[in-house]
Amino acid sequence: MHFNCSADGALGLDISPNCLKIARVSLIKGEARVEELILEPLGDEKQEILKSAIDKSALKSDNPLLATAISSEDLLVRSLSLNVASEKDIPSVLDFQVEPLLPFPVEEAFIDWVHLGNKNGSHQLTIFAIPKSALDRHLDSMHHLGIEPESVSCTPVALATFAHYALPKSELQFVLHIGEDQTLCLLAQSGHVLASHSIHMGYKHFAKGIAADRNCDLDAALDFLETTLIEASEEQTPELYKVCLNLEKEISRTQKALSQKAGAKANSQVVLTGEHTHLVRLSSAYAPALPSENQQKFAIAIGLALSSLSSDSKPVNFRQKTHTYPHPWKRPKKALISFGALCFALAAATWIYCYTSLEQTRDAIKADYLQALHTFGQAESNTESLIHWSDQKLSKEIRSLEKYSQAARGTFPLQPPLPYVTQVLHWINELSLIRDDESVNPPLVIDRFTYSMQSRPQEGSLNTPYRIRVDLEFRTATPQLARKFREALTTPNSLVDPNEEITWNSNGETYRSSFFLNEQSEGGL
Repeated sequence: MHFNCSADGALGLDISPNCLKIARVSLIKGEARVEELILEPLGDEKQEILKSAIDKSALKSDNPLLATAISSEDLLVRSLSLNVASEKDIPSVLDFQVEPLLPFPVEEAFIDWVHLGNKNGSHQLTIFAIPKSALDRHLDSMHHLGIEPESVSCTPVALATFAHYALPKSELQFVLHIGEDQTLCLLAQSGHVLASHSIHMGYKHFAKGIAADRNCDLDAALDFLETTLIEASEEQTPELYKVCLNLEKEISRTQKALSQKAGAKANSQVVLTGEHTHLVRLSSAYAPALPSENQQKFAIAIGLALSSLSSDSKPVNFRQKTHTYPHPWKRPKKALISFGALCFALAAATWIYCYTSLEQTRDAIKADYLQALHTFGQAESNTESLIHWSDQKLSKEIRSLEKYSQAARGTFPLQPPLPYVTQVLHWINELSLIRDDESVNPPLVIDRFTYSMQSRPQEGSLNTPYRIRVDLEFRTATPQLARKFREALTTPNSLVDPNEEITWNSNGETYRSSFFLNEQSEGGL
């Protein structure tokens, strides 16, 4: 069984006319643990006793969830099979599908459901329905006692959850809960109710049998039942024996009927719970090994607390529509406070980071400004005052230094009026010796081409001309073509500077030549 973390714990309240049972369940690392079981007799001051007992338990948990149960007398449990595409579509069609199953108008009902799985392409559900008047009565009685339950579930769901918690290895369970006037029988699978039925026989019927056997009134028989461990026998307690025999027969019939109704094929583990189960010995078929006797008495309270925290499925809760819990922000208040604190811490950390980064940027700009002053021979006399400059003053001084820098610099061409590499290669490619000689292909192959700047204008020597040298290493198909290429270089042309040296040497079929480029007019080559 898995549990959600919407609450750190829960109090399951099982309130009867004469006593209050409280089960305090806590979540520790996602696992539920029954921390405390409290039994309080209820006298004339019920409200004070309830408030005191609940407050004591609540102090031991952090804002626990309060869970109560609608009486099974007001509850209708039905099985339903729905042919819908997905589980998300169930709420939209549920009221229409459930209406024929209800003895009261669907508009006057509160309906909840548990999804059991898919079978033959249909979604199998267990439907729980109560009339609006039943929930009104329940909440009025709780308010009269000073209780505002956050979750209102039902007894069958609580017992199914308890049985799965007490015997987790048993998948299919037949739960018997012996109450004051009736015995609730239900078939459960993995903590989910498959079907339920009430037998109108409870421990009061045992008391009536004892009263007849001992010839005493009902109150004396109840006291005797509370204080004495008794076994029903045909010889010593014939009337009690008849009651137990009749109850056993009813239980046997109910178990078969519920198993057939739910289509259960496997044998179910019997789980016996209730206030006085230890006082009456049924046959061995209905006396399996169970948890402690104390847990049997608190089965409903424990189941209510566990089911309200369970995340295996949607918890059954009749507080819906107009009857929702009136304090919806009570539960997430702590989470919201934690979230707000984290947001504030994140904002503070972001502000500190941005402020630190901005200060580092300011310091870097001031250091660059000082370096620029030294470059122009204007060392800042008062460095300490620079540290305390405002952003506006620093910007003003930087602009002033920029103007001074622009005025101090001389101007000279940024682009040399010389041919580009592409223009040089284009000139070579357009030579007539290459275009006219089609007998060989290719007539000239350039193996290495170097384009380097030998000199340029600089500060202090603005009249220095641009000089670009080109070094070629190439091969030709015939020596005649190499000679023609040399003649093209030495013949006056728009590319080669005739005032600079033109070098030429050969090594077998490889030729090397270097020359300087001529300045170009505005029209180019």
